Amino acid sequence: MPLGNYGGNVQTCPVGTGSSAIGAGKVVEGVTTDARGFIRSVPYTIGACQYCPTEITSQPLDTTIWANTQDGVLTVSVSIDNPTYQWQYSEDGSTWYDIEGETSSTLTLSNVPSSQSGYKYRCAVDSDNGDLTYSSVAILTVKPSPTLDNNPTGFEVWSNVDRTLSVSATGEELTYQWYFNGEAIEGATESTLSFDNIQFDKTGSYYCVITNPAGSVQSSTANVVVRQSVTEDSITKKLEKVTTISGTGYARFIVETTAYNPTYKWYYGSGDTWTEFEETSNILFIPAESKYNRKNIKCEISNGGGSVSTQAVLVYSSTAIQITSQPQDVSFKLNENASFNVTVSTSTGNAYYQWQYSADSNEWQNIENATESTYSFKMMDSKNRGYYRCEIDNGGGILYSENAKIIFPEDVAITTQPTAITSAIIGAKATFTVVVSGDYPKYQWQVSYDYGDTWENIAGATNGTLGVDVVENIVDNSYRCLVWNDNNVDAPLESEMVWIENVIEPTAFQEWSMANGLGVDASPSATPHNDGITNLEKFTFGLDASKATSYGANANFKHSTDASGNASLQFPVSVDAEGVVNVKALKSVDLINWTEIIATATGETSSDGKFKIYKATAPIGEEGKVFLKLKVEEK
Repeated sequence: MPLGNYGGNVQTCPVGTGSSAIGAGKVVEGVTTDARGFIRSVPYTIGACQYCPTEITSQPLDTTIWANTQDGVLTVSVSIDNPTYQWQYSEDGSTWYDIEGETSSTLTLSNVPSSQSGYKYRCAVDSDNGDLTYSSVAILTVKPSPTLDNNPTGFEVWSNVDRTLSVSATGEELTYQWYFNGEAIEGATESTLSFDNIQFDKTGSYYCVITNPAGSVQSSTANVVVRQSVTEDSITKKLEKVTTISGTGYARFIVETTAYNPTYKWYYGSGDTWTEFEETSNILFIPAESKYNRKNIKCEISNGGGSVSTQAVLVYSSTAIQITSQPQDVSFKLNENASFNVTVSTSTGNAYYQWQYSADSNEWQNIENATESTYSFKMMDSKNRGYYRCEIDNGGGILYSENAKIIFPEDVAITTQPTAITSAIIGAKATFTVVVSGDYPKYQWQVSYDYGDTWENIAGATNGTLGVDVVENIVDNSYRCLVWNDNNVDAPLESEMVWIENVIEPTAFQEWSMANGLGVDASPSATPHNDGITNLEKFTFGLDASKATSYGANANFKHSTDASGNASLQFPVSVDAEGVVNVKALKSVDLINWTEIIATATGETSSDGKFKIYKATAPIGEEGKVFLKLKVEEK
């Protein structure tokens, strides 16, 4: 390395005559002064060296990144061999600090805070045949995450007005998302959240999250309280026509509203003349005094959000209450409605109802919102056990209905278990039956394919008998029935597990019998249509088992005579019947005495190939007549 650099491209260094300069320079011939203008001594002990800077072919560039989330990458390239690098930074451009460990041509800056925006970076490059050189300075710009300037301000307001919540923030590429009670509000992505005609359901806490690629900031929570104004829609119970009575009776008027903190003012009168009552609650009682007779009653309901006057109702007189129909007991049925009803005589005027409940018929409590002549509710479980009655009032006195109750069903019990089936015929229907006692039983048959480890409901199998189609692999299935009623919905009874032990192939006749709707146990000799033709004959000759059919319905039945005086009967035999039945031909001349004759195959078949054709022949004889018939027997 040169010992001194005094400007320009010439450096001075101690050398011997004709020697090479120390460092990266060389002795320059003919130069007799050094870079400072001093005369060189003879023999020359100070040599002139040419300064050889390292050439940087690619400089680092100014870079902009997002704080904490985006890496900044600076690179430098040189044209010499074996360069060495040392990256440096400076806060003010004057004082530089080495960055520890950053000794490659690339500098990667990660998790950079916004406070380092404006830092300057350069790279010191050195080599064996070049001098220490600094790259150009690259300035790093770090864009910060959002900074919240103003938080939203909560408010308390009456309903049906317009209001807004707003935030302001500093930063680039800002996005906004408002939240209500911790849940994002769909479409609320501006700095201002607007409420048009605000309603009570907007009461809650709000905040806004402001985001850009560097991060996010959450505003403070703004609490919004919406007080329900008094409006026509807020009045849930309006005045009804009420009759008062003479003597010691009274009339009762009730109004109800969902509005916040309402005040009530009651008036009686008519036209433009109204007198205010002292009563300030939502219920007004007035005695049967003549000054109220045939007068109108109204109520003015107010709060800070509005005021409404109810429609006026007229007061009449009435007689004492008479109950004409008492509530009746109801049988319990899960998830169905129970209804208790009471009626009063029409001459009693307007009646007020309040249904009550008691667990023991001694201590009674009012049932909320049960203020009509009929009280209905869904029956859920044993919590509905108890007694119900109605308190009735029309100003002429209070009367109580008779007590009514819910009657719960008798528990179910399995009295006969289903039994396993030893053997079943493939294609037939196998049945399992469970018998239970108790009220309103419900059934659900289940099947298991893993010998009872897991169970699946069988669709539609919801009575005491289960019918299953017998197939080859049905022996791998197990069955059981769940039984319950409304008393044990959550803990149904389980029947014993049953199964089919063995399956067998059906005989040809059984297959025909099942195919024709007769069932696997049909009797071969049965004649259900009283046509004289048994099931076995219909099977043999291909006749329809579901109809009263004669032999003539099959075109393959024919009878004839020939010139030799023989009578013949041609008949078909089902291919399926071979090996299952014997068909015999019989002859008679008097229809009383019958003799078996030979029936032989003609070698012909029916056009569809389902039947072989047979023929029996007998001489007509002296009598000039002969009768032929067929007899079918099981083998």
